[in-house]
Amino acid sequence: VITIHDVLFLKHGRRRLENIIFKPWARLIGSRAAVVLTDSEHSRRDLVTLLGIDPDGIAVVPLGVSEQFSPEMRDKAPDALVRLGIPQNYILTVTNFRPHKNGDLLIRAYARVAERIPDTVLVLAGTRTHDSDSLRESAERLGIGDRVLMPGLISDEDLPALYAGARVFAFPSLDEGFGLPVLEAMASGVPVVSSSTSSLPEVVGDAGRMLAPTDEEAWAEAIFDLSTDVSVRQQRIQAGLKRVKAFTWRRSVSMLLDILEGVAR
Repeated sequence: VITIHDVLFLKHGRRRLENIIFKPWARLIGSRAAVVLTDSEHSRRDLVTLLGIDPDGIAVVPLGVSEQFSPEMRDKAPDALVRLGIPQNYILTVTNFRPHKNGDLLIRAYARVAERIPDTVLVLAGTRTHDSDSLRESAERLGIGDRVLMPGLISDEDLPALYAGARVFAFPSLDEGFGLPVLEAMASGVPVVSSSTSSLPEVVGDAGRMLAPTDEEAWAEAIFDLSTDVSVRQQRIQAGLKRVKAFTWRRSVSMLLDILEGVAR
């Protein structure tokens, strides 16, 4: 029994040599395994389409969310924000800055509403890369360079507090094998606006605001509404907290155990 979380390395990888090595390797082990585990129906379809794995041999086991992500972590946010150099009011995304994360769309959408929410900054958390430098340049060109913060990779200690303190969590990714950050944000009691593509509808359901990842104006308005409208915020927060109850590690382990016992029999 093996796990292939996703095939983003084939769809969005930039190193041709990696693809030459990984594709036949993944196809080989996928065809020989008793069961291939993956995180979402979206990834299951990718495994069938891109690797030719028999769909009957693939089992979907959704991920869970750690109990450390909780609205209660909001009390720890002030101290974490001081350490990270982030003001109290911020829109958050957690990213690896790869192109499919669609960070440029988020920069442009935020630029549309930055003057309407003057006390709010945009935080892009994740290890800075060449791609993050390009986003920094885009923010400068749009005149919001001082309103876009990139604090780098966030420690495990500070990440739950950073989530919980956010006004809005925005995730405009073009493609995800699962989308754990949106789950962590909802568990933290933060309203979510997410792309309506790939696996994300499976995770977010109707709890978050879901938008096409190309509609810059719609993203701008969603960010504004969720930042400023108290009733809309509360509605999405409560829906998110209800939604995440379906995604526990206990459930994931139970599903995995059933699969392993079935294979053993």
